[in-house]
Amino acid sequence: MDSDFFGTSTDTPGGPNHEKPAKASGSQQKTRPKPRNSYPQGAATTHPASQDLTIAVRERKDVDGFGPWTMKAGIVHVQPPAEVMQGILAIRLHLDESELDNGPLRVIAGSHLEGRLSAERILSRSKGNCVTCTVPKGGALLMRPLLLHGSSACAIPKSRRVIHLEFAAAGRPEGLDWHLGRSVAESLL
Repeated sequence: MDSDFFGTSTDTPGGPNHEKPAKASGSQQKTRPKPRNSYPQGAATTHPASQDLTIAVRERKDVDGFGPWTMKAGIVHVQPPAEVMQGILAIRLHLDESELDNGPLRVIAGSHLEGRLSAERILSRSKGNCVTCTVPKGGALLMRPLLLHGSSACAIPKSRRVIHLEFAAAGRPEGLDWHLGRSVAESLL
């Protein structure tokens, strides 16, 4: 496993990819496409180990246990309680083959059972139970957002495009409305 797998994530608060807090505003089932790993061929992009901790909502509402709030690509996101994230299943549809040489997803098996992990805990965590997920073009990978995951840079100039869908077992969390995003067909255009 590359040493960058447990490096610092650029999506952590204050990191270069972390977007500004969402502004407060007034006042179903969740399914939304979320672009992932769509980089130019051969891009030397590394994704250190992290957990997916936010959900997309229609608007900001002050709800106990939800926060911090952020804006990503113009969409309001919030960190809900860990129980909400435990009820979400992510499906990654691979538009390109994911092989050992183009930075496949790597996961720490069973890490989602530990709940939300601090940055310090992620850095100090054992790299045991690491699984490299190679997936054929057109294949799907299912995972829980709290599963510790990351990838290394592509070793060869090859795309690794993924459509990332998330499904929630429960309805709307605590009076918030899911941001349903664009249809899958719209996201492919």
